[in-house]
Amino acid sequence: MIGALVAFLAALTAGLLFTPLARRYALRTGMVANPIASRWHREPTALLGGLAIGLASVAGLVVAGVVIAVLIPTAAGTPLPIEPLASTRGLGVAAAATLMFLVGYTDDREWTFFRTKLTMQLVAGTLLVVSGAVFSVTPWPPANLLLTLFWFIGVTNAFNLIDNMDGVAAGVGAIAALTLGVVASRSGAWFHAMAAWALAGAALGFLRYNAHPAKIFMGDVGSLFIGSALAGLLATLPVSTAGTEISRLILCATMVAVPIVDTTLVFTTRTLAGRKFYHGARDHSTHRLARLGLGDRQVAYAAYAVTAIGSAIALANLESDLVVSIGSGFFLLLGLAIVWLTHATRGAK
Repeated sequence: MIGALVAFLAALTAGLLFTPLARRYALRTGMVANPIASRWHREPTALLGGLAIGLASVAGLVVAGVVIAVLIPTAAGTPLPIEPLASTRGLGVAAAATLMFLVGYTDDREWTFFRTKLTMQLVAGTLLVVSGAVFSVTPWPPANLLLTLFWFIGVTNAFNLIDNMDGVAAGVGAIAALTLGVVASRSGAWFHAMAAWALAGAALGFLRYNAHPAKIFMGDVGSLFIGSALAGLLATLPVSTAGTEISRLILCATMVAVPIVDTTLVFTTRTLAGRKFYHGARDHSTHRLARLGLGDRQVAYAAYAVTAIGSAIALANLESDLVVSIGSGFFLLLGLAIVWLTHATRGAK
């Protein structure tokens, strides 16, 4: 537990220090998001906040590792216990998140075609499943591999899409990562907890400058990194934390319900309208809440509240059958709320 707390505090501190530096670098190199019709912001804003998030996450893990090495010396010939994230699967998570970090940075500097980004996401997801991170929901291994790839690409893109208003993606990611750390720690998966809390601390440090009115955006480098890191950490979450594989999948999904539901909304509405779903537009659930009269900060708080409810389900330590039934009911209610929101804001500008 000491390691997880140190990882969080070190990453939080690093995030607070690195984000202004990332902003200066973005302004100096012209990496600025200018207002356009398909985006919500109204003022030119620095990009590349994700650089601070990624570097702060690594800094948190490094500091925690040093503290553990100093405070918890091992007995002669007895190594520290290694759980899944510290083995091959951990390398898969790290490799996938690093690749997405680099892809996001490249996309922020030079616009990348969606097909190229999707191909690289497929490569990153393959690295993850090859390392052994698989949701074994069905009796057929190929189907499980495809499901895990779909999970990784879906969650990664979902965080990329939910990064559409000040503070939303960073806050949702921080809450999900904090929850994941607690859930993992219950099974003694301390490397999981350290990695998750390092990510949470980095995201919260960045959020200090990204809350409305934002001084800096995380950019694709941040949203792809957070999405891929959470997707990988959730996919490698030990089965013992939830019982069965189906309940584990649903438990994982409740923590990132906001980006999942929002992405489902925009994919469905844009496809039905004959538009490409990856083309930006002001039609997300966050934008629709704003059209109902909520301010930017209130929209972010609403996203945090829904994430907190999903996290509470994950933290409730329920039996497998209850996880499936309550989690499914949670997503059903969210779906109904989204349908109502879509109708309530139809035609609104």
